[in-house]
Amino acid sequence: TVSTPKNQQVELSITTDYPKTGLVVMSVRPPKPEKFSVKMRIPAWSITTSLKVNGKKVKVLPGTYCEIDRIWSAGDQVELNLDMRCRLIQAPHGSNRAGDNFQALVRGPIVLSRDENIDSSYNQPVAILSKNGDVKAVAETPFQQNTRLQFSIPTTGGMIHMVDYASVNSWEGKHVCTWLPIKN
Repeated sequence: TVSTPKNQQVELSITTDYPKTGLVVMSVRPPKPEKFSVKMRIPAWSITTSLKVNGKKVKVLPGTYCEIDRIWSAGDQVELNLDMRCRLIQAPHGSNRAGDNFQALVRGPIVLSRDENIDSSYNQPVAILSKNGDVKAVAETPFQQNTRLQFSIPTTGGMIHMVDYASVNSWEGKHVCTWLPIKN
């Protein structure tokens, strides 16, 4: 519940399974219609974001806030669909040339990692298959009980399994690899 410029208490209800998907639906319920602004953050990584108010498209620009200034009524709905594509990122080529041959995967804002708990080859070089830097990551049921997100990732040697970095379990002597060595 938030206050409007005229001190009405507006109820905002958000429904989402983010970051499993990029869909976020927000219902706006003021006690009576009032004009005010709602600002929606459009992350820079979300290149093809879709934003709709009551089914009508609203133009957005990645890396900005989209200000929706209108008369809001009970039952108005904002639908934000973030671009959760998986992207291949090359390591920065800096003064330490040993780091040049590494890459990482990011799905939406989530960094993915190879976890030794589910992949004994977690630190072996791989050649990830991508098209224009996009990788077809397929969601799968996690192997570990406390893992939130797990994906199959295509490589030239077959599929590998990666999890969201927040779920890795390296507390019991196991290792993870986020910057993946590139297979020649």
